[in-house]
Amino acid sequence: MTPARTVPISPALAHYLWWRLAWLEVSAAAPAPDLSRWTERLLRRHGLREPPAADHPYWDEWRERTRAERAQPPPGRGTVATFKLAAPGRWILVPDERTALADALRSRIERHEVPPALADAVQDIVLSLVGPEEVVEIDVVA
Repeated sequence: MTPARTVPISPALAHYLWWRLAWLEVSAAAPAPDLSRWTERLLRRHGLREPPAADHPYWDEWRERTRAERAQPPPGRGTVATFKLAAPGRWILVPDERTALADALRSRIERHEVPPALADAVQDIVLSLVGPEEVVEIDVVA
């Protein structure tokens, strides 16, 4: 299944989101799954030596085969797995994580304002998280 929406997350935005979740105590430490075995298998299967351009069919198969691991739920309810913001890659936010992240972004933190350079991106994320789509994939750029 191809996700209904992919949200790009810049390094600065990922850092801010991670900080905000930690401050509000809704982040959950969890190791990122190792997806390299899928990369290696699919490169061989497609006769490639390195990952191809974004429009290659390899990526559709990679997304499908890694879906369960990329959508790994956090260890606690009402939290977001920290690796999904700390590790570069395409991660899937499960519904509980979507709610926790949206709530955290809407919560007021005393004596804090969203940095002006990130304000629009934060608002876009909130809107992306509350949409009707079943799956939201975030693309954390290195």
